[in-house]
Amino acid sequence: MIASVTRLCFPLLLVFVMARASAQVILTQSDMPQEDDAYILTFAADFQTDPELTGPGFFWDFSQLSPLFSVGDTFVGIGDLPSAFLLFFFTSDLADQSPTSAALEQFGLEGAYTVYTLTSSKFQIDGYAAELLGLPFPMVYSQKDILYKLPLQYGQMDSADAALTFSFPGLFYFSQKRHRVNHVDGWGTVTTPVGTFDCLRIKSVITDQDSLYIDTLQYGSAFTLETIEYKWLAPGMGLPVVQVNAQVVAGYPVVSQIIYQDTAFRTIGIAEPNVVNPLPLFPNPATQWVRLDLPPLTGQLNVWDAAGRLHFSCQASGRRWLHVAGWPVGLYLVTFVHEQGTMMQKLLITRQ
Repeated sequence: MIASVTRLCFPLLLVFVMARASAQVILTQSDMPQEDDAYILTFAADFQTDPELTGPGFFWDFSQLSPLFSVGDTFVGIGDLPSAFLLFFFTSDLADQSPTSAALEQFGLEGAYTVYTLTSSKFQIDGYAAELLGLPFPMVYSQKDILYKLPLQYGQMDSADAALTFSFPGLFYFSQKRHRVNHVDGWGTVTTPVGTFDCLRIKSVITDQDSLYIDTLQYGSAFTLETIEYKWLAPGMGLPVVQVNAQVVAGYPVVSQIIYQDTAFRTIGIAEPNVVNPLPLFPNPATQWVRLDLPPLTGQLNVWDAAGRLHFSCQASGRRWLHVAGWPVGLYLVTFVHEQGTMMQKLLITRQ
């Protein structure tokens, strides 16, 4: 799924204008991702505007977005998961290895899948299926994270609570309580670098209360994050055709990520250009030092702040430590570009 995994924002005046649009659409189960759907999702730069702008009969122009890199996202049936996970997700329907699940690698998890249930009344995340030290490691929501209550139509508002806890004795403990509020606050037409679509606009406000304890460091932290996802969903397109993610800082949304569906929608077997890999860094959140486990290839290491400014830059390779004690509290995007690809990860700086 498209999710709040990285943080990018660069200057571009993106103009939203009012225009006559097609009739309102209603989105149902058939408009959500299906088994064997494959997507290429392109992360874009160049954005500076108010994502709150919306309404009925609206026209949103994203045609000038500038691509940075792309990732693949393929949905499979639940039976395609390793058999060790079927006991935990036997009532689920779908799974994918999306940027959201890839972010779990900061805990040392590998090959992570996000697992979903899709019915006529809801599309929800049931949990994650990954491996830790070569062993199956299921993470199941005790209260499911309901992404959408279906069908979706203009004016609809709903909320849901979710809870997730997972631990590995001797390594770490993590828990999350999530409150999600969805509002279908607009309808009309959206234009992307790929085409023009009739759509619904959905604003999701997500409040996470996270607790993390790392046994090996005897370090723990608890923090609250508020994220807003602005999504433009079109009939038959599964994932949003455009999604803008923002982090709420001092009460204001700061755009962190822009993603759009690229031209390879539902095309199985197409090459995935410039695939991004997670960048291992630890601990995260951090207060003093951060360890980066880079590949043994010289590349460019950059750290961007939440406003899209370059905060730190150097040539690097292998293991490296960053001293972050003097950095302002907040979210950062760490990228490492080398001859074989791109790695990135978001980093949260806190104070004890």
